[in-house]
This record gives sequence, C-alpha cells and structure tokens, in this order.
Amino acid sequence: MKDFTIVRKGFDTTEVDTYIVDLENELQKKDQLIEEYRNRENAINKAVIEAQLTADSIIAKAREDAAHLRSDVVAEMDSLRSEALKLRSNLVEFQESYNRLLRRYLYNSHCEDMNQIFDRLEQVLSESGVDLESLSPLPEVQGEPNEAQKTHIVNDLSQTTRVGTETDAHFNLDEISNALIDSKI
Repeated sequence: MKDFTIVRKGFDTTEVDTYIVDLENELQKKDQLIEEYRNRENAINKAVIEAQLTADSIIAKAREDAAHLRSDVVAEMDSLRSEALKLRSNLVEFQESYNRLLRRYLYNSHCEDMNQIFDRLEQVLSESGVDLESLSPLPEVQGEPNEAQKTHIVNDLSQTTRVGTETDAHFNLDEISNALIDSKI
C-alpha cells in the first residue's frame, strides 16, 4: 500500500485522487484481462464441445459404415456359399454322368474289342494250322453284368475317379479297365 504525505487536515487529496485513478485504471486493466480470459475460456469450452460433437458424429458414422459393411460381407459370403454349393452340386452331377458314360464306353468297347480279338486270334490260329479243339477254350466274354457286378464296378469306378479328394484327381483308364476285367465284364 502507498504511503501518503500527512498534511494538516489529513492526507494530500491530490495524491489520494491520483492514487485512486491509478487503482481504477489498474482494476479496469484487470477486469479486461479477466474478460479476455473468460472469452478464451468460453471459446475453448465451445471448441471442446464442438470437438466432442464432431467425434461423436464420426464414431456414429463409423459404426453405421461398419454395420453396412458387415451386412454387405455377410450377404456376399451367403452368395459365395450358395454359389459354391451349386458348383459342388453341378460337379457331383457331372462326375456321376461321367462315371455312367465311362462305364458304358468301357463295357461296350470291352465286349466288342474282346470278341473281335478272340475271333481274329482263332482265325489266325486256324489259318496257321493249329487245331483249335486241342487248345483250352478261350474265356467267355460276358454279356451285361448282373446287379451285384454293376454295384462292384460302380464302387471301383467311384473310388478310382473320385473328384474333390485331398490329392489331385486323375483318371487312370488302365485301372478302370482292370477293374472291369476283374469284375468279369
């Protein structure tokens, strides 16, 4: 606090008035600073609130986008699953048709080829002077297989020509022919 000069009737009024003006000026400056700090505080609070609202909006949008993306992925997976099942069904149908066609071809070619081979062999032997009666008879080429033979052949072919196993699928016609021959077709 300021020391005032003592005059006869009290303190010097000019000094006191000057000091009061100085105090008022300083108080006004402090009030201005306080007002500036309050304005800054309000601006900061407003910025924090706006940032929070923006963050909430971004999070809500991200959650909405994630939900849409998730539903799109689930729909795509369902579509792919359905397509894979359809492809599998088509592949199984193709394999079954292929096996039937292969069985028909091998049966027909086996019977026809074997009859032709036996006929030609007997002709060559006969022409070369071999007495065919002295030879043991040739095995008989069987006609269409019975149901038990068909089941055995189908099982052998299915194991030989299976598609979709862990190993590479391949078709060995020699093995199929041997299976047919072993089943006496």
